Amino acid sequence: MRSALCSNKQWRANPMADGMYEVIALIPETSDFSLEVALKHFGSLKSGSTRLRAEAAVGPGKRKPSGFRVYYGDWAIVAWLEADKSVLEDSRELANRDNLPAPTEVVSTCSRRLSVWSDEDPGFDHTDEFNSFTDELRARFGVLIYDNVNGEWWT
Repeated sequence: MRSALCSNKQWRANPMADGMYEVIALIPETSDFSLEVALKHFGSLKSGSTRLRAEAAVGPGKRKPSGFRVYYGDWAIVAWLEADKSVLEDSRELANRDNLPAPTEVVSTCSRRLSVWSDEDPGFDHTDEFNSFTDELRARFGVLIYDNVNGEWWT
């Protein structure tokens, strides 16, 4: 099994007991993140020689997309956009933790977040893909990744 902690001290994907990866991604107010821009960005990327497939995701009981899904072959990651009152409350609470990846005022004012989940990966074959996905979110949109399972920020 691959280690959750890389040699460069950056946190990396560690599957949950059910074989799925899960993190939240706080979206700073200065980010230009939108579902449309995310779809365009991820749809322009390749994994090896294969272009990633990105599509809008419609949640249960919803009429319009509330997230997006990115396919790495037949395995996928879905990110659900949340922007209700509880997101800001949770961000303020997370801003009180140690080792923040950004200034307190940036973390505490995040009013949007992505709840990121993967398909099952019982053989740990897709750790690199999950890490690549979260790295893209951070590099392109400046999101702040928090791992609820380990209770740690990814930096």
